[in-house]
Amino acid sequence: MVQKLVATPPINKATGLPYHRWLVREVLKPLAKEIEKEILPLLQKHKGEFRDGLIADLRSKIGEIKKNFETRGGVVSQLFRLFASEAQSSRRIFLNIANKALGVNLSAALKKEGVDKVLGVRVKENVKLIKSISHDHLDDIADVILSGVGTGIRHEELAKQIIGKMNNPDAKIKKRAKLIAQNETINLLADLNKQRSEALGINRFRWQTAEDERVRGTPGGKYPDAIPSHYALNGQEFSWGEGAKTEVGYIFPGTEINCRCIAINVIDLDDL
Repeated sequence: MVQKLVATPPINKATGLPYHRWLVREVLKPLAKEIEKEILPLLQKHKGEFRDGLIADLRSKIGEIKKNFETRGGVVSQLFRLFASEAQSSRRIFLNIANKALGVNLSAALKKEGVDKVLGVRVKENVKLIKSISHDHLDDIADVILSGVGTGIRHEELAKQIIGKMNNPDAKIKKRAKLIAQNETINLLADLNKQRSEALGINRFRWQTAEDERVRGTPGGKYPDAIPSHYALNGQEFSWGEGAKTEVGYIFPGTEINCRCIAINVIDLDDL
């Protein structure tokens, strides 16, 4: 049997940038404005008072902001368009790689690849993540305020601390937004690679790591004790129907947090 190995689109440093820009523009900045507009004035309002009044107002205002962010219109449609753009771009790369490797044009075979279903699942999951990132950040701000009030920090100094926390490039919310953008884009691309490969009748793939010290489970690397070990999966073949069997269940390249592995399709030329 004659086989051909055809790579799926690679992961690079730019993966997730469009999503990250969208998160900053549509989530992080509006959230910071709401905090500055609605939360910080409470410190001045309750200056010199007992903390009970501040706590009540703070909880009420944070509840309002959370509800407003949950019911904002356009988030689902914007995410769908963003992911659809990623899907279209990755489709071109997928076809370019496959067409060159096989010497045939596979465009027609991918016209009904079922992308909308993949996008729908990913959008639903990411709406939950966006909700959690805004809720967690608001709770963190509330903790800063209550801790500051409890230790007697002046409200002017407390306001500076909150603004500094929001503007800090190393702030938890900013790191988390970057991680979500990159990881969720990689997950989307991994799902699309699986969908497209199966649409072409490809049944098997070979696991390919980045082959550097960051690969999970690499002896002497950064994460030698990682479970599951992607180092151990490198070069092995698995079915698209099941994936790679590991200690944590069946997985595919690119579906775990910060995974940079890709699938190399194993194509039986006799079946084409």
